[in-house]
Amino acid sequence: MDKLSEFVKTGCFAAIAFFIIENLVSVTRIKGQMKFLLSLIFITLTASFFSGVDYKSISFKQNLWDNESYAASAEMCNILLEKQISDNLSEVIGDELNNAGIKNSRLDFEINISQTNCIDISKVIINTMQYTDAENILRSRLGEEVEIINEAECG
Repeated sequence: MDKLSEFVKTGCFAAIAFFIIENLVSVTRIKGQMKFLLSLIFITLTASFFSGVDYKSISFKQNLWDNESYAASAEMCNILLEKQISDNLSEVIGDELNNAGIKNSRLDFEINISQTNCIDISKVIINTMQYTDAENILRSRLGEEVEIINEAECG
């Protein structure tokens, strides 16, 4: 860490010196040569810093690609994806139900995403008094195997 702070200090002083020298030299031919010389000096400073760095000793607080953090990230991604799919389905099918004259106060979907990224809609929860008509539309769009629960009949 000390070597890094020394390198940063040296780089700052070198940049200030380069700026002053460039502004003092006003002849274009000499200015181009001076930029070249200062670039060589800067490259030498940079190379001297990186030649002494032990790359194996550099460590990070958290490896973003280790199994635990990757699994947690993948799980969080799946949860957000399931919610987004459920919201999109609620909007699209809700509009279709409204266009058919079916009023509902709730339309939720239970979504499962498999390991092969297949989307499975296993359950639909709806709250409507026109259940038979809503069920027909839902089954025609989602398939016969989807479980449809009407909250209006439950409570």
